[in-house]
Amino acid sequence: MKEIVLMCLVLSFICSVLGQIRYTIPEEVELGYVAGNIIRDLRLPMQVLNNKFRIKSALKKQLFNINTENGELYVSERIDREQICGNVDTCLLNFKFLVENPLSVYEAEIAIQDVNDNAPTFSTNSISLEISEASSVGIRFPINAAKDPDIGTNGLQDYAISPNEYFSLDIKTGNAGSMRGELVLERELDYEKERHYDLILTATDGGKPPKSGTLNISISVVDVNDNAPVFQQDLYKVSVKENYPKDTVVVQLTATDADDGPYGDITYSFSKATDIVTHAFELDPVSGEVRLNQPLDFEETNQYEMQIEAKDGGGRISQCKVLVVVVDQNDNTPEITVSSLSSPIPEDTALGTKVAVIYALDLDSGENGEVNCYLEELNTFKLISSFENYFLLVTNDFLDREKVSEYSIRILATDKGTPPLSNNITVLVQISDINDNKPQFTQPLYLMYIKENNHPGSVIAFVEAKDRDDKDNGRVAYSILESNTLGDSPVSSYISINAVSGDVFALRSFDYEEIKFIDCVIQAEDGGNPPLRSNVTVKIFILDINDNSPIILYPPVDQGNIVVGTEIAPRTSGPGYLVTKVVAVDADSGQNAWLTYKILEATTPGLFSVGHNNGEIKTTRQIHDKDALKQMVVILVKDNGEPPLSSTATVTVFLSDNIAEAYSDSISVSGESSEGSDITIYLVVAIASVSVLFISVIMILLALRIRNCRNPELEENFYPDFNFMPSSAFQYTEKVTCVPRTCSYQDSSTIDSKRKGYVFSQTPAVTNVINCLNEGGWLTEEAHQQFIKNVNTVVNPTHEIQSHMSENAEPESYSGSESTSEDETE
Repeated sequence: MKEIVLMCLVLSFICSVLGQIRYTIPEEVELGYVAGNIIRDLRLPMQVLNNKFRIKSALKKQLFNINTENGELYVSERIDREQICGNVDTCLLNFKFLVENPLSVYEAEIAIQDVNDNAPTFSTNSISLEISEASSVGIRFPINAAKDPDIGTNGLQDYAISPNEYFSLDIKTGNAGSMRGELVLERELDYEKERHYDLILTATDGGKPPKSGTLNISISVVDVNDNAPVFQQDLYKVSVKENYPKDTVVVQLTATDADDGPYGDITYSFSKATDIVTHAFELDPVSGEVRLNQPLDFEETNQYEMQIEAKDGGGRISQCKVLVVVVDQNDNTPEITVSSLSSPIPEDTALGTKVAVIYALDLDSGENGEVNCYLEELNTFKLISSFENYFLLVTNDFLDREKVSEYSIRILATDKGTPPLSNNITVLVQISDINDNKPQFTQPLYLMYIKENNHPGSVIAFVEAKDRDDKDNGRVAYSILESNTLGDSPVSSYISINAVSGDVFALRSFDYEEIKFIDCVIQAEDGGNPPLRSNVTVKIFILDINDNSPIILYPPVDQGNIVVGTEIAPRTSGPGYLVTKVVAVDADSGQNAWLTYKILEATTPGLFSVGHNNGEIKTTRQIHDKDALKQMVVILVKDNGEPPLSSTATVTVFLSDNIAEAYSDSISVSGESSEGSDITIYLVVAIASVSVLFISVIMILLALRIRNCRNPELEENFYPDFNFMPSSAFQYTEKVTCVPRTCSYQDSSTIDSKRKGYVFSQTPAVTNVINCLNEGGWLTEEAHQQFIKNVNTVVNPTHEIQSHMSENAEPESYSGSESTSEDETE
């Protein structure tokens, strides 16, 4: 065995030196046995092992593999030369070594050397012979040859028969080197002396050590039968198509025997036949017909050789050879193999990029085995012939995953037989995504609405952007750009957005009166590398709700936050006389700011009316003497919201024709209203006494000054019989007032009644009175300043009203003015 391995290595080295890639190895070597180094023998760089270096052969089993680390060709399956090549003297295996990138193919052959692993065997363990006693010396009896699958010296080399006096063994060698033994009669047989002989035939091969097999020969001596069967021809050669069905008659054998009776009856049997022959053919022992036992396959065995013997009734035998040649038919469809498949491939793959290697193989021979491979549709991909039956599947058009994410490519292979046979295979090629689509919002502009006084964290609405890309490239994240601000604060301090869902949240509670809408830009960004972005404008409108009660601007609010106003109406006033006007505003907008006025409570019902929309308090009839001096009118100011909100203002109207009377009456009324407490009464009496004394002195001084000055204008403007006497013209401790009657006011308002106001101005009459008192020396400098301050505080509360209005809103689109004089009526 060692000598054989050494010889194989020497032969491999010689073949490599001669430039031919050929290896010789013995059969039945252990798995992993190294036949040679492909990389070294082909003089290839080691890098090709990384390019999918593979072995292709026509064998169904992969007997050899390549070590991808060092390029050694080693045995991967059991090698049985007799199973692979049969009785062929030279057993050669052809291989192709395929390198895919770049595509290269190298051819090599491996010679399998026989070893003595089989002993000679006979078809049966024993045979029986009947020999006539009349047989002459030297007659020969063919013996079934022993079979040894090994070849050369390992095959059958010799026969030997057990020692005896009557028979010897003559060995015959055929044209193909086959050996068969013939039993030769050396002495005449005597039936009466010896009727039976037992011999042992030993077949020996030439292996080291040799192996042998034995055959037991049982010889019976019979009476005379001197004619053996004779075949019409020694060799029968027939051709059979491989698609013939079972029981088809392949050949009819005929042998004749000149003897009569039982000695002339001939039976047929296989003499030298392998298991392959006995499985494929059936012999009729009587008729001599050779039939198919199963359909033949040209791809497995292309010819069969068998020995058939004819034996007569006397035991005489003759033999002939039958050679059956199998004719190939186109009975094998092409086989398609896909390797090196690249899937998925990116959608930006260049034209002509290799996707897969296609190998088409047809086991038939000749034109029946020639294969043409093509695609069912030549659009996105195409096939390029590479080498023999190898084809490359390459791209033929640009790819777009958003249009087609997977291709089902049908590959067809057709041979050139008659009729042609074809096969097909479907290859699935997936297209992987690249980030070539930016997010697209479902709307070009988002308008969102939320009511004021919302809860922080509440969802306003949502935005949505879609990205046609896949996985991370199509995952969209939302964010708010800080390009817009509200005042000094960024938009992100008012709203936020969920980066995944696109929900827009309010971060604080909104007040419509402060913020009416928010403009912002939201950006959608995908998860690609690099990422793609798109923006959209979002407008959020704050919706007003009725959350502000009407604010009374006039009458003004006292220190207890109670709206109480004091006015004077002459008793001579007729119906429609304008007493005063309640001025109110509402910080809400729209119908929430539409104000209406109504009298909620009055001392004398029906004496006064209030304008439903303008708040003007007017007399509805002539004032009677029986009407109380002090009239309390409670005005309800209500907005038009849902639910409506309201405020009240209490207006005290003194019915008097002059200031003094109204003052004295108010004192008495004040005194009566303060009887609840003794301490309060004492204080009121003390204050009233001092006040009356002070007012009396002032009045006397004024009367004297007027008379001395004899100023007609002053007398006209200061005449005590006034038609209109607003209570805000004088200020006194008990809020009892009287002033010159001429007073003007300006009214300003908006369409939604949110901003209204009165601007009172000091009348010329008051100015003249102050000047007269000052010029006559009636007032000291300190008294003079105090008097002016008191008068301005009552007569001109413009600074209070305007300051209140400035805190709410500036006057807008509409302004108007009114003035009331002594002769003016509605």
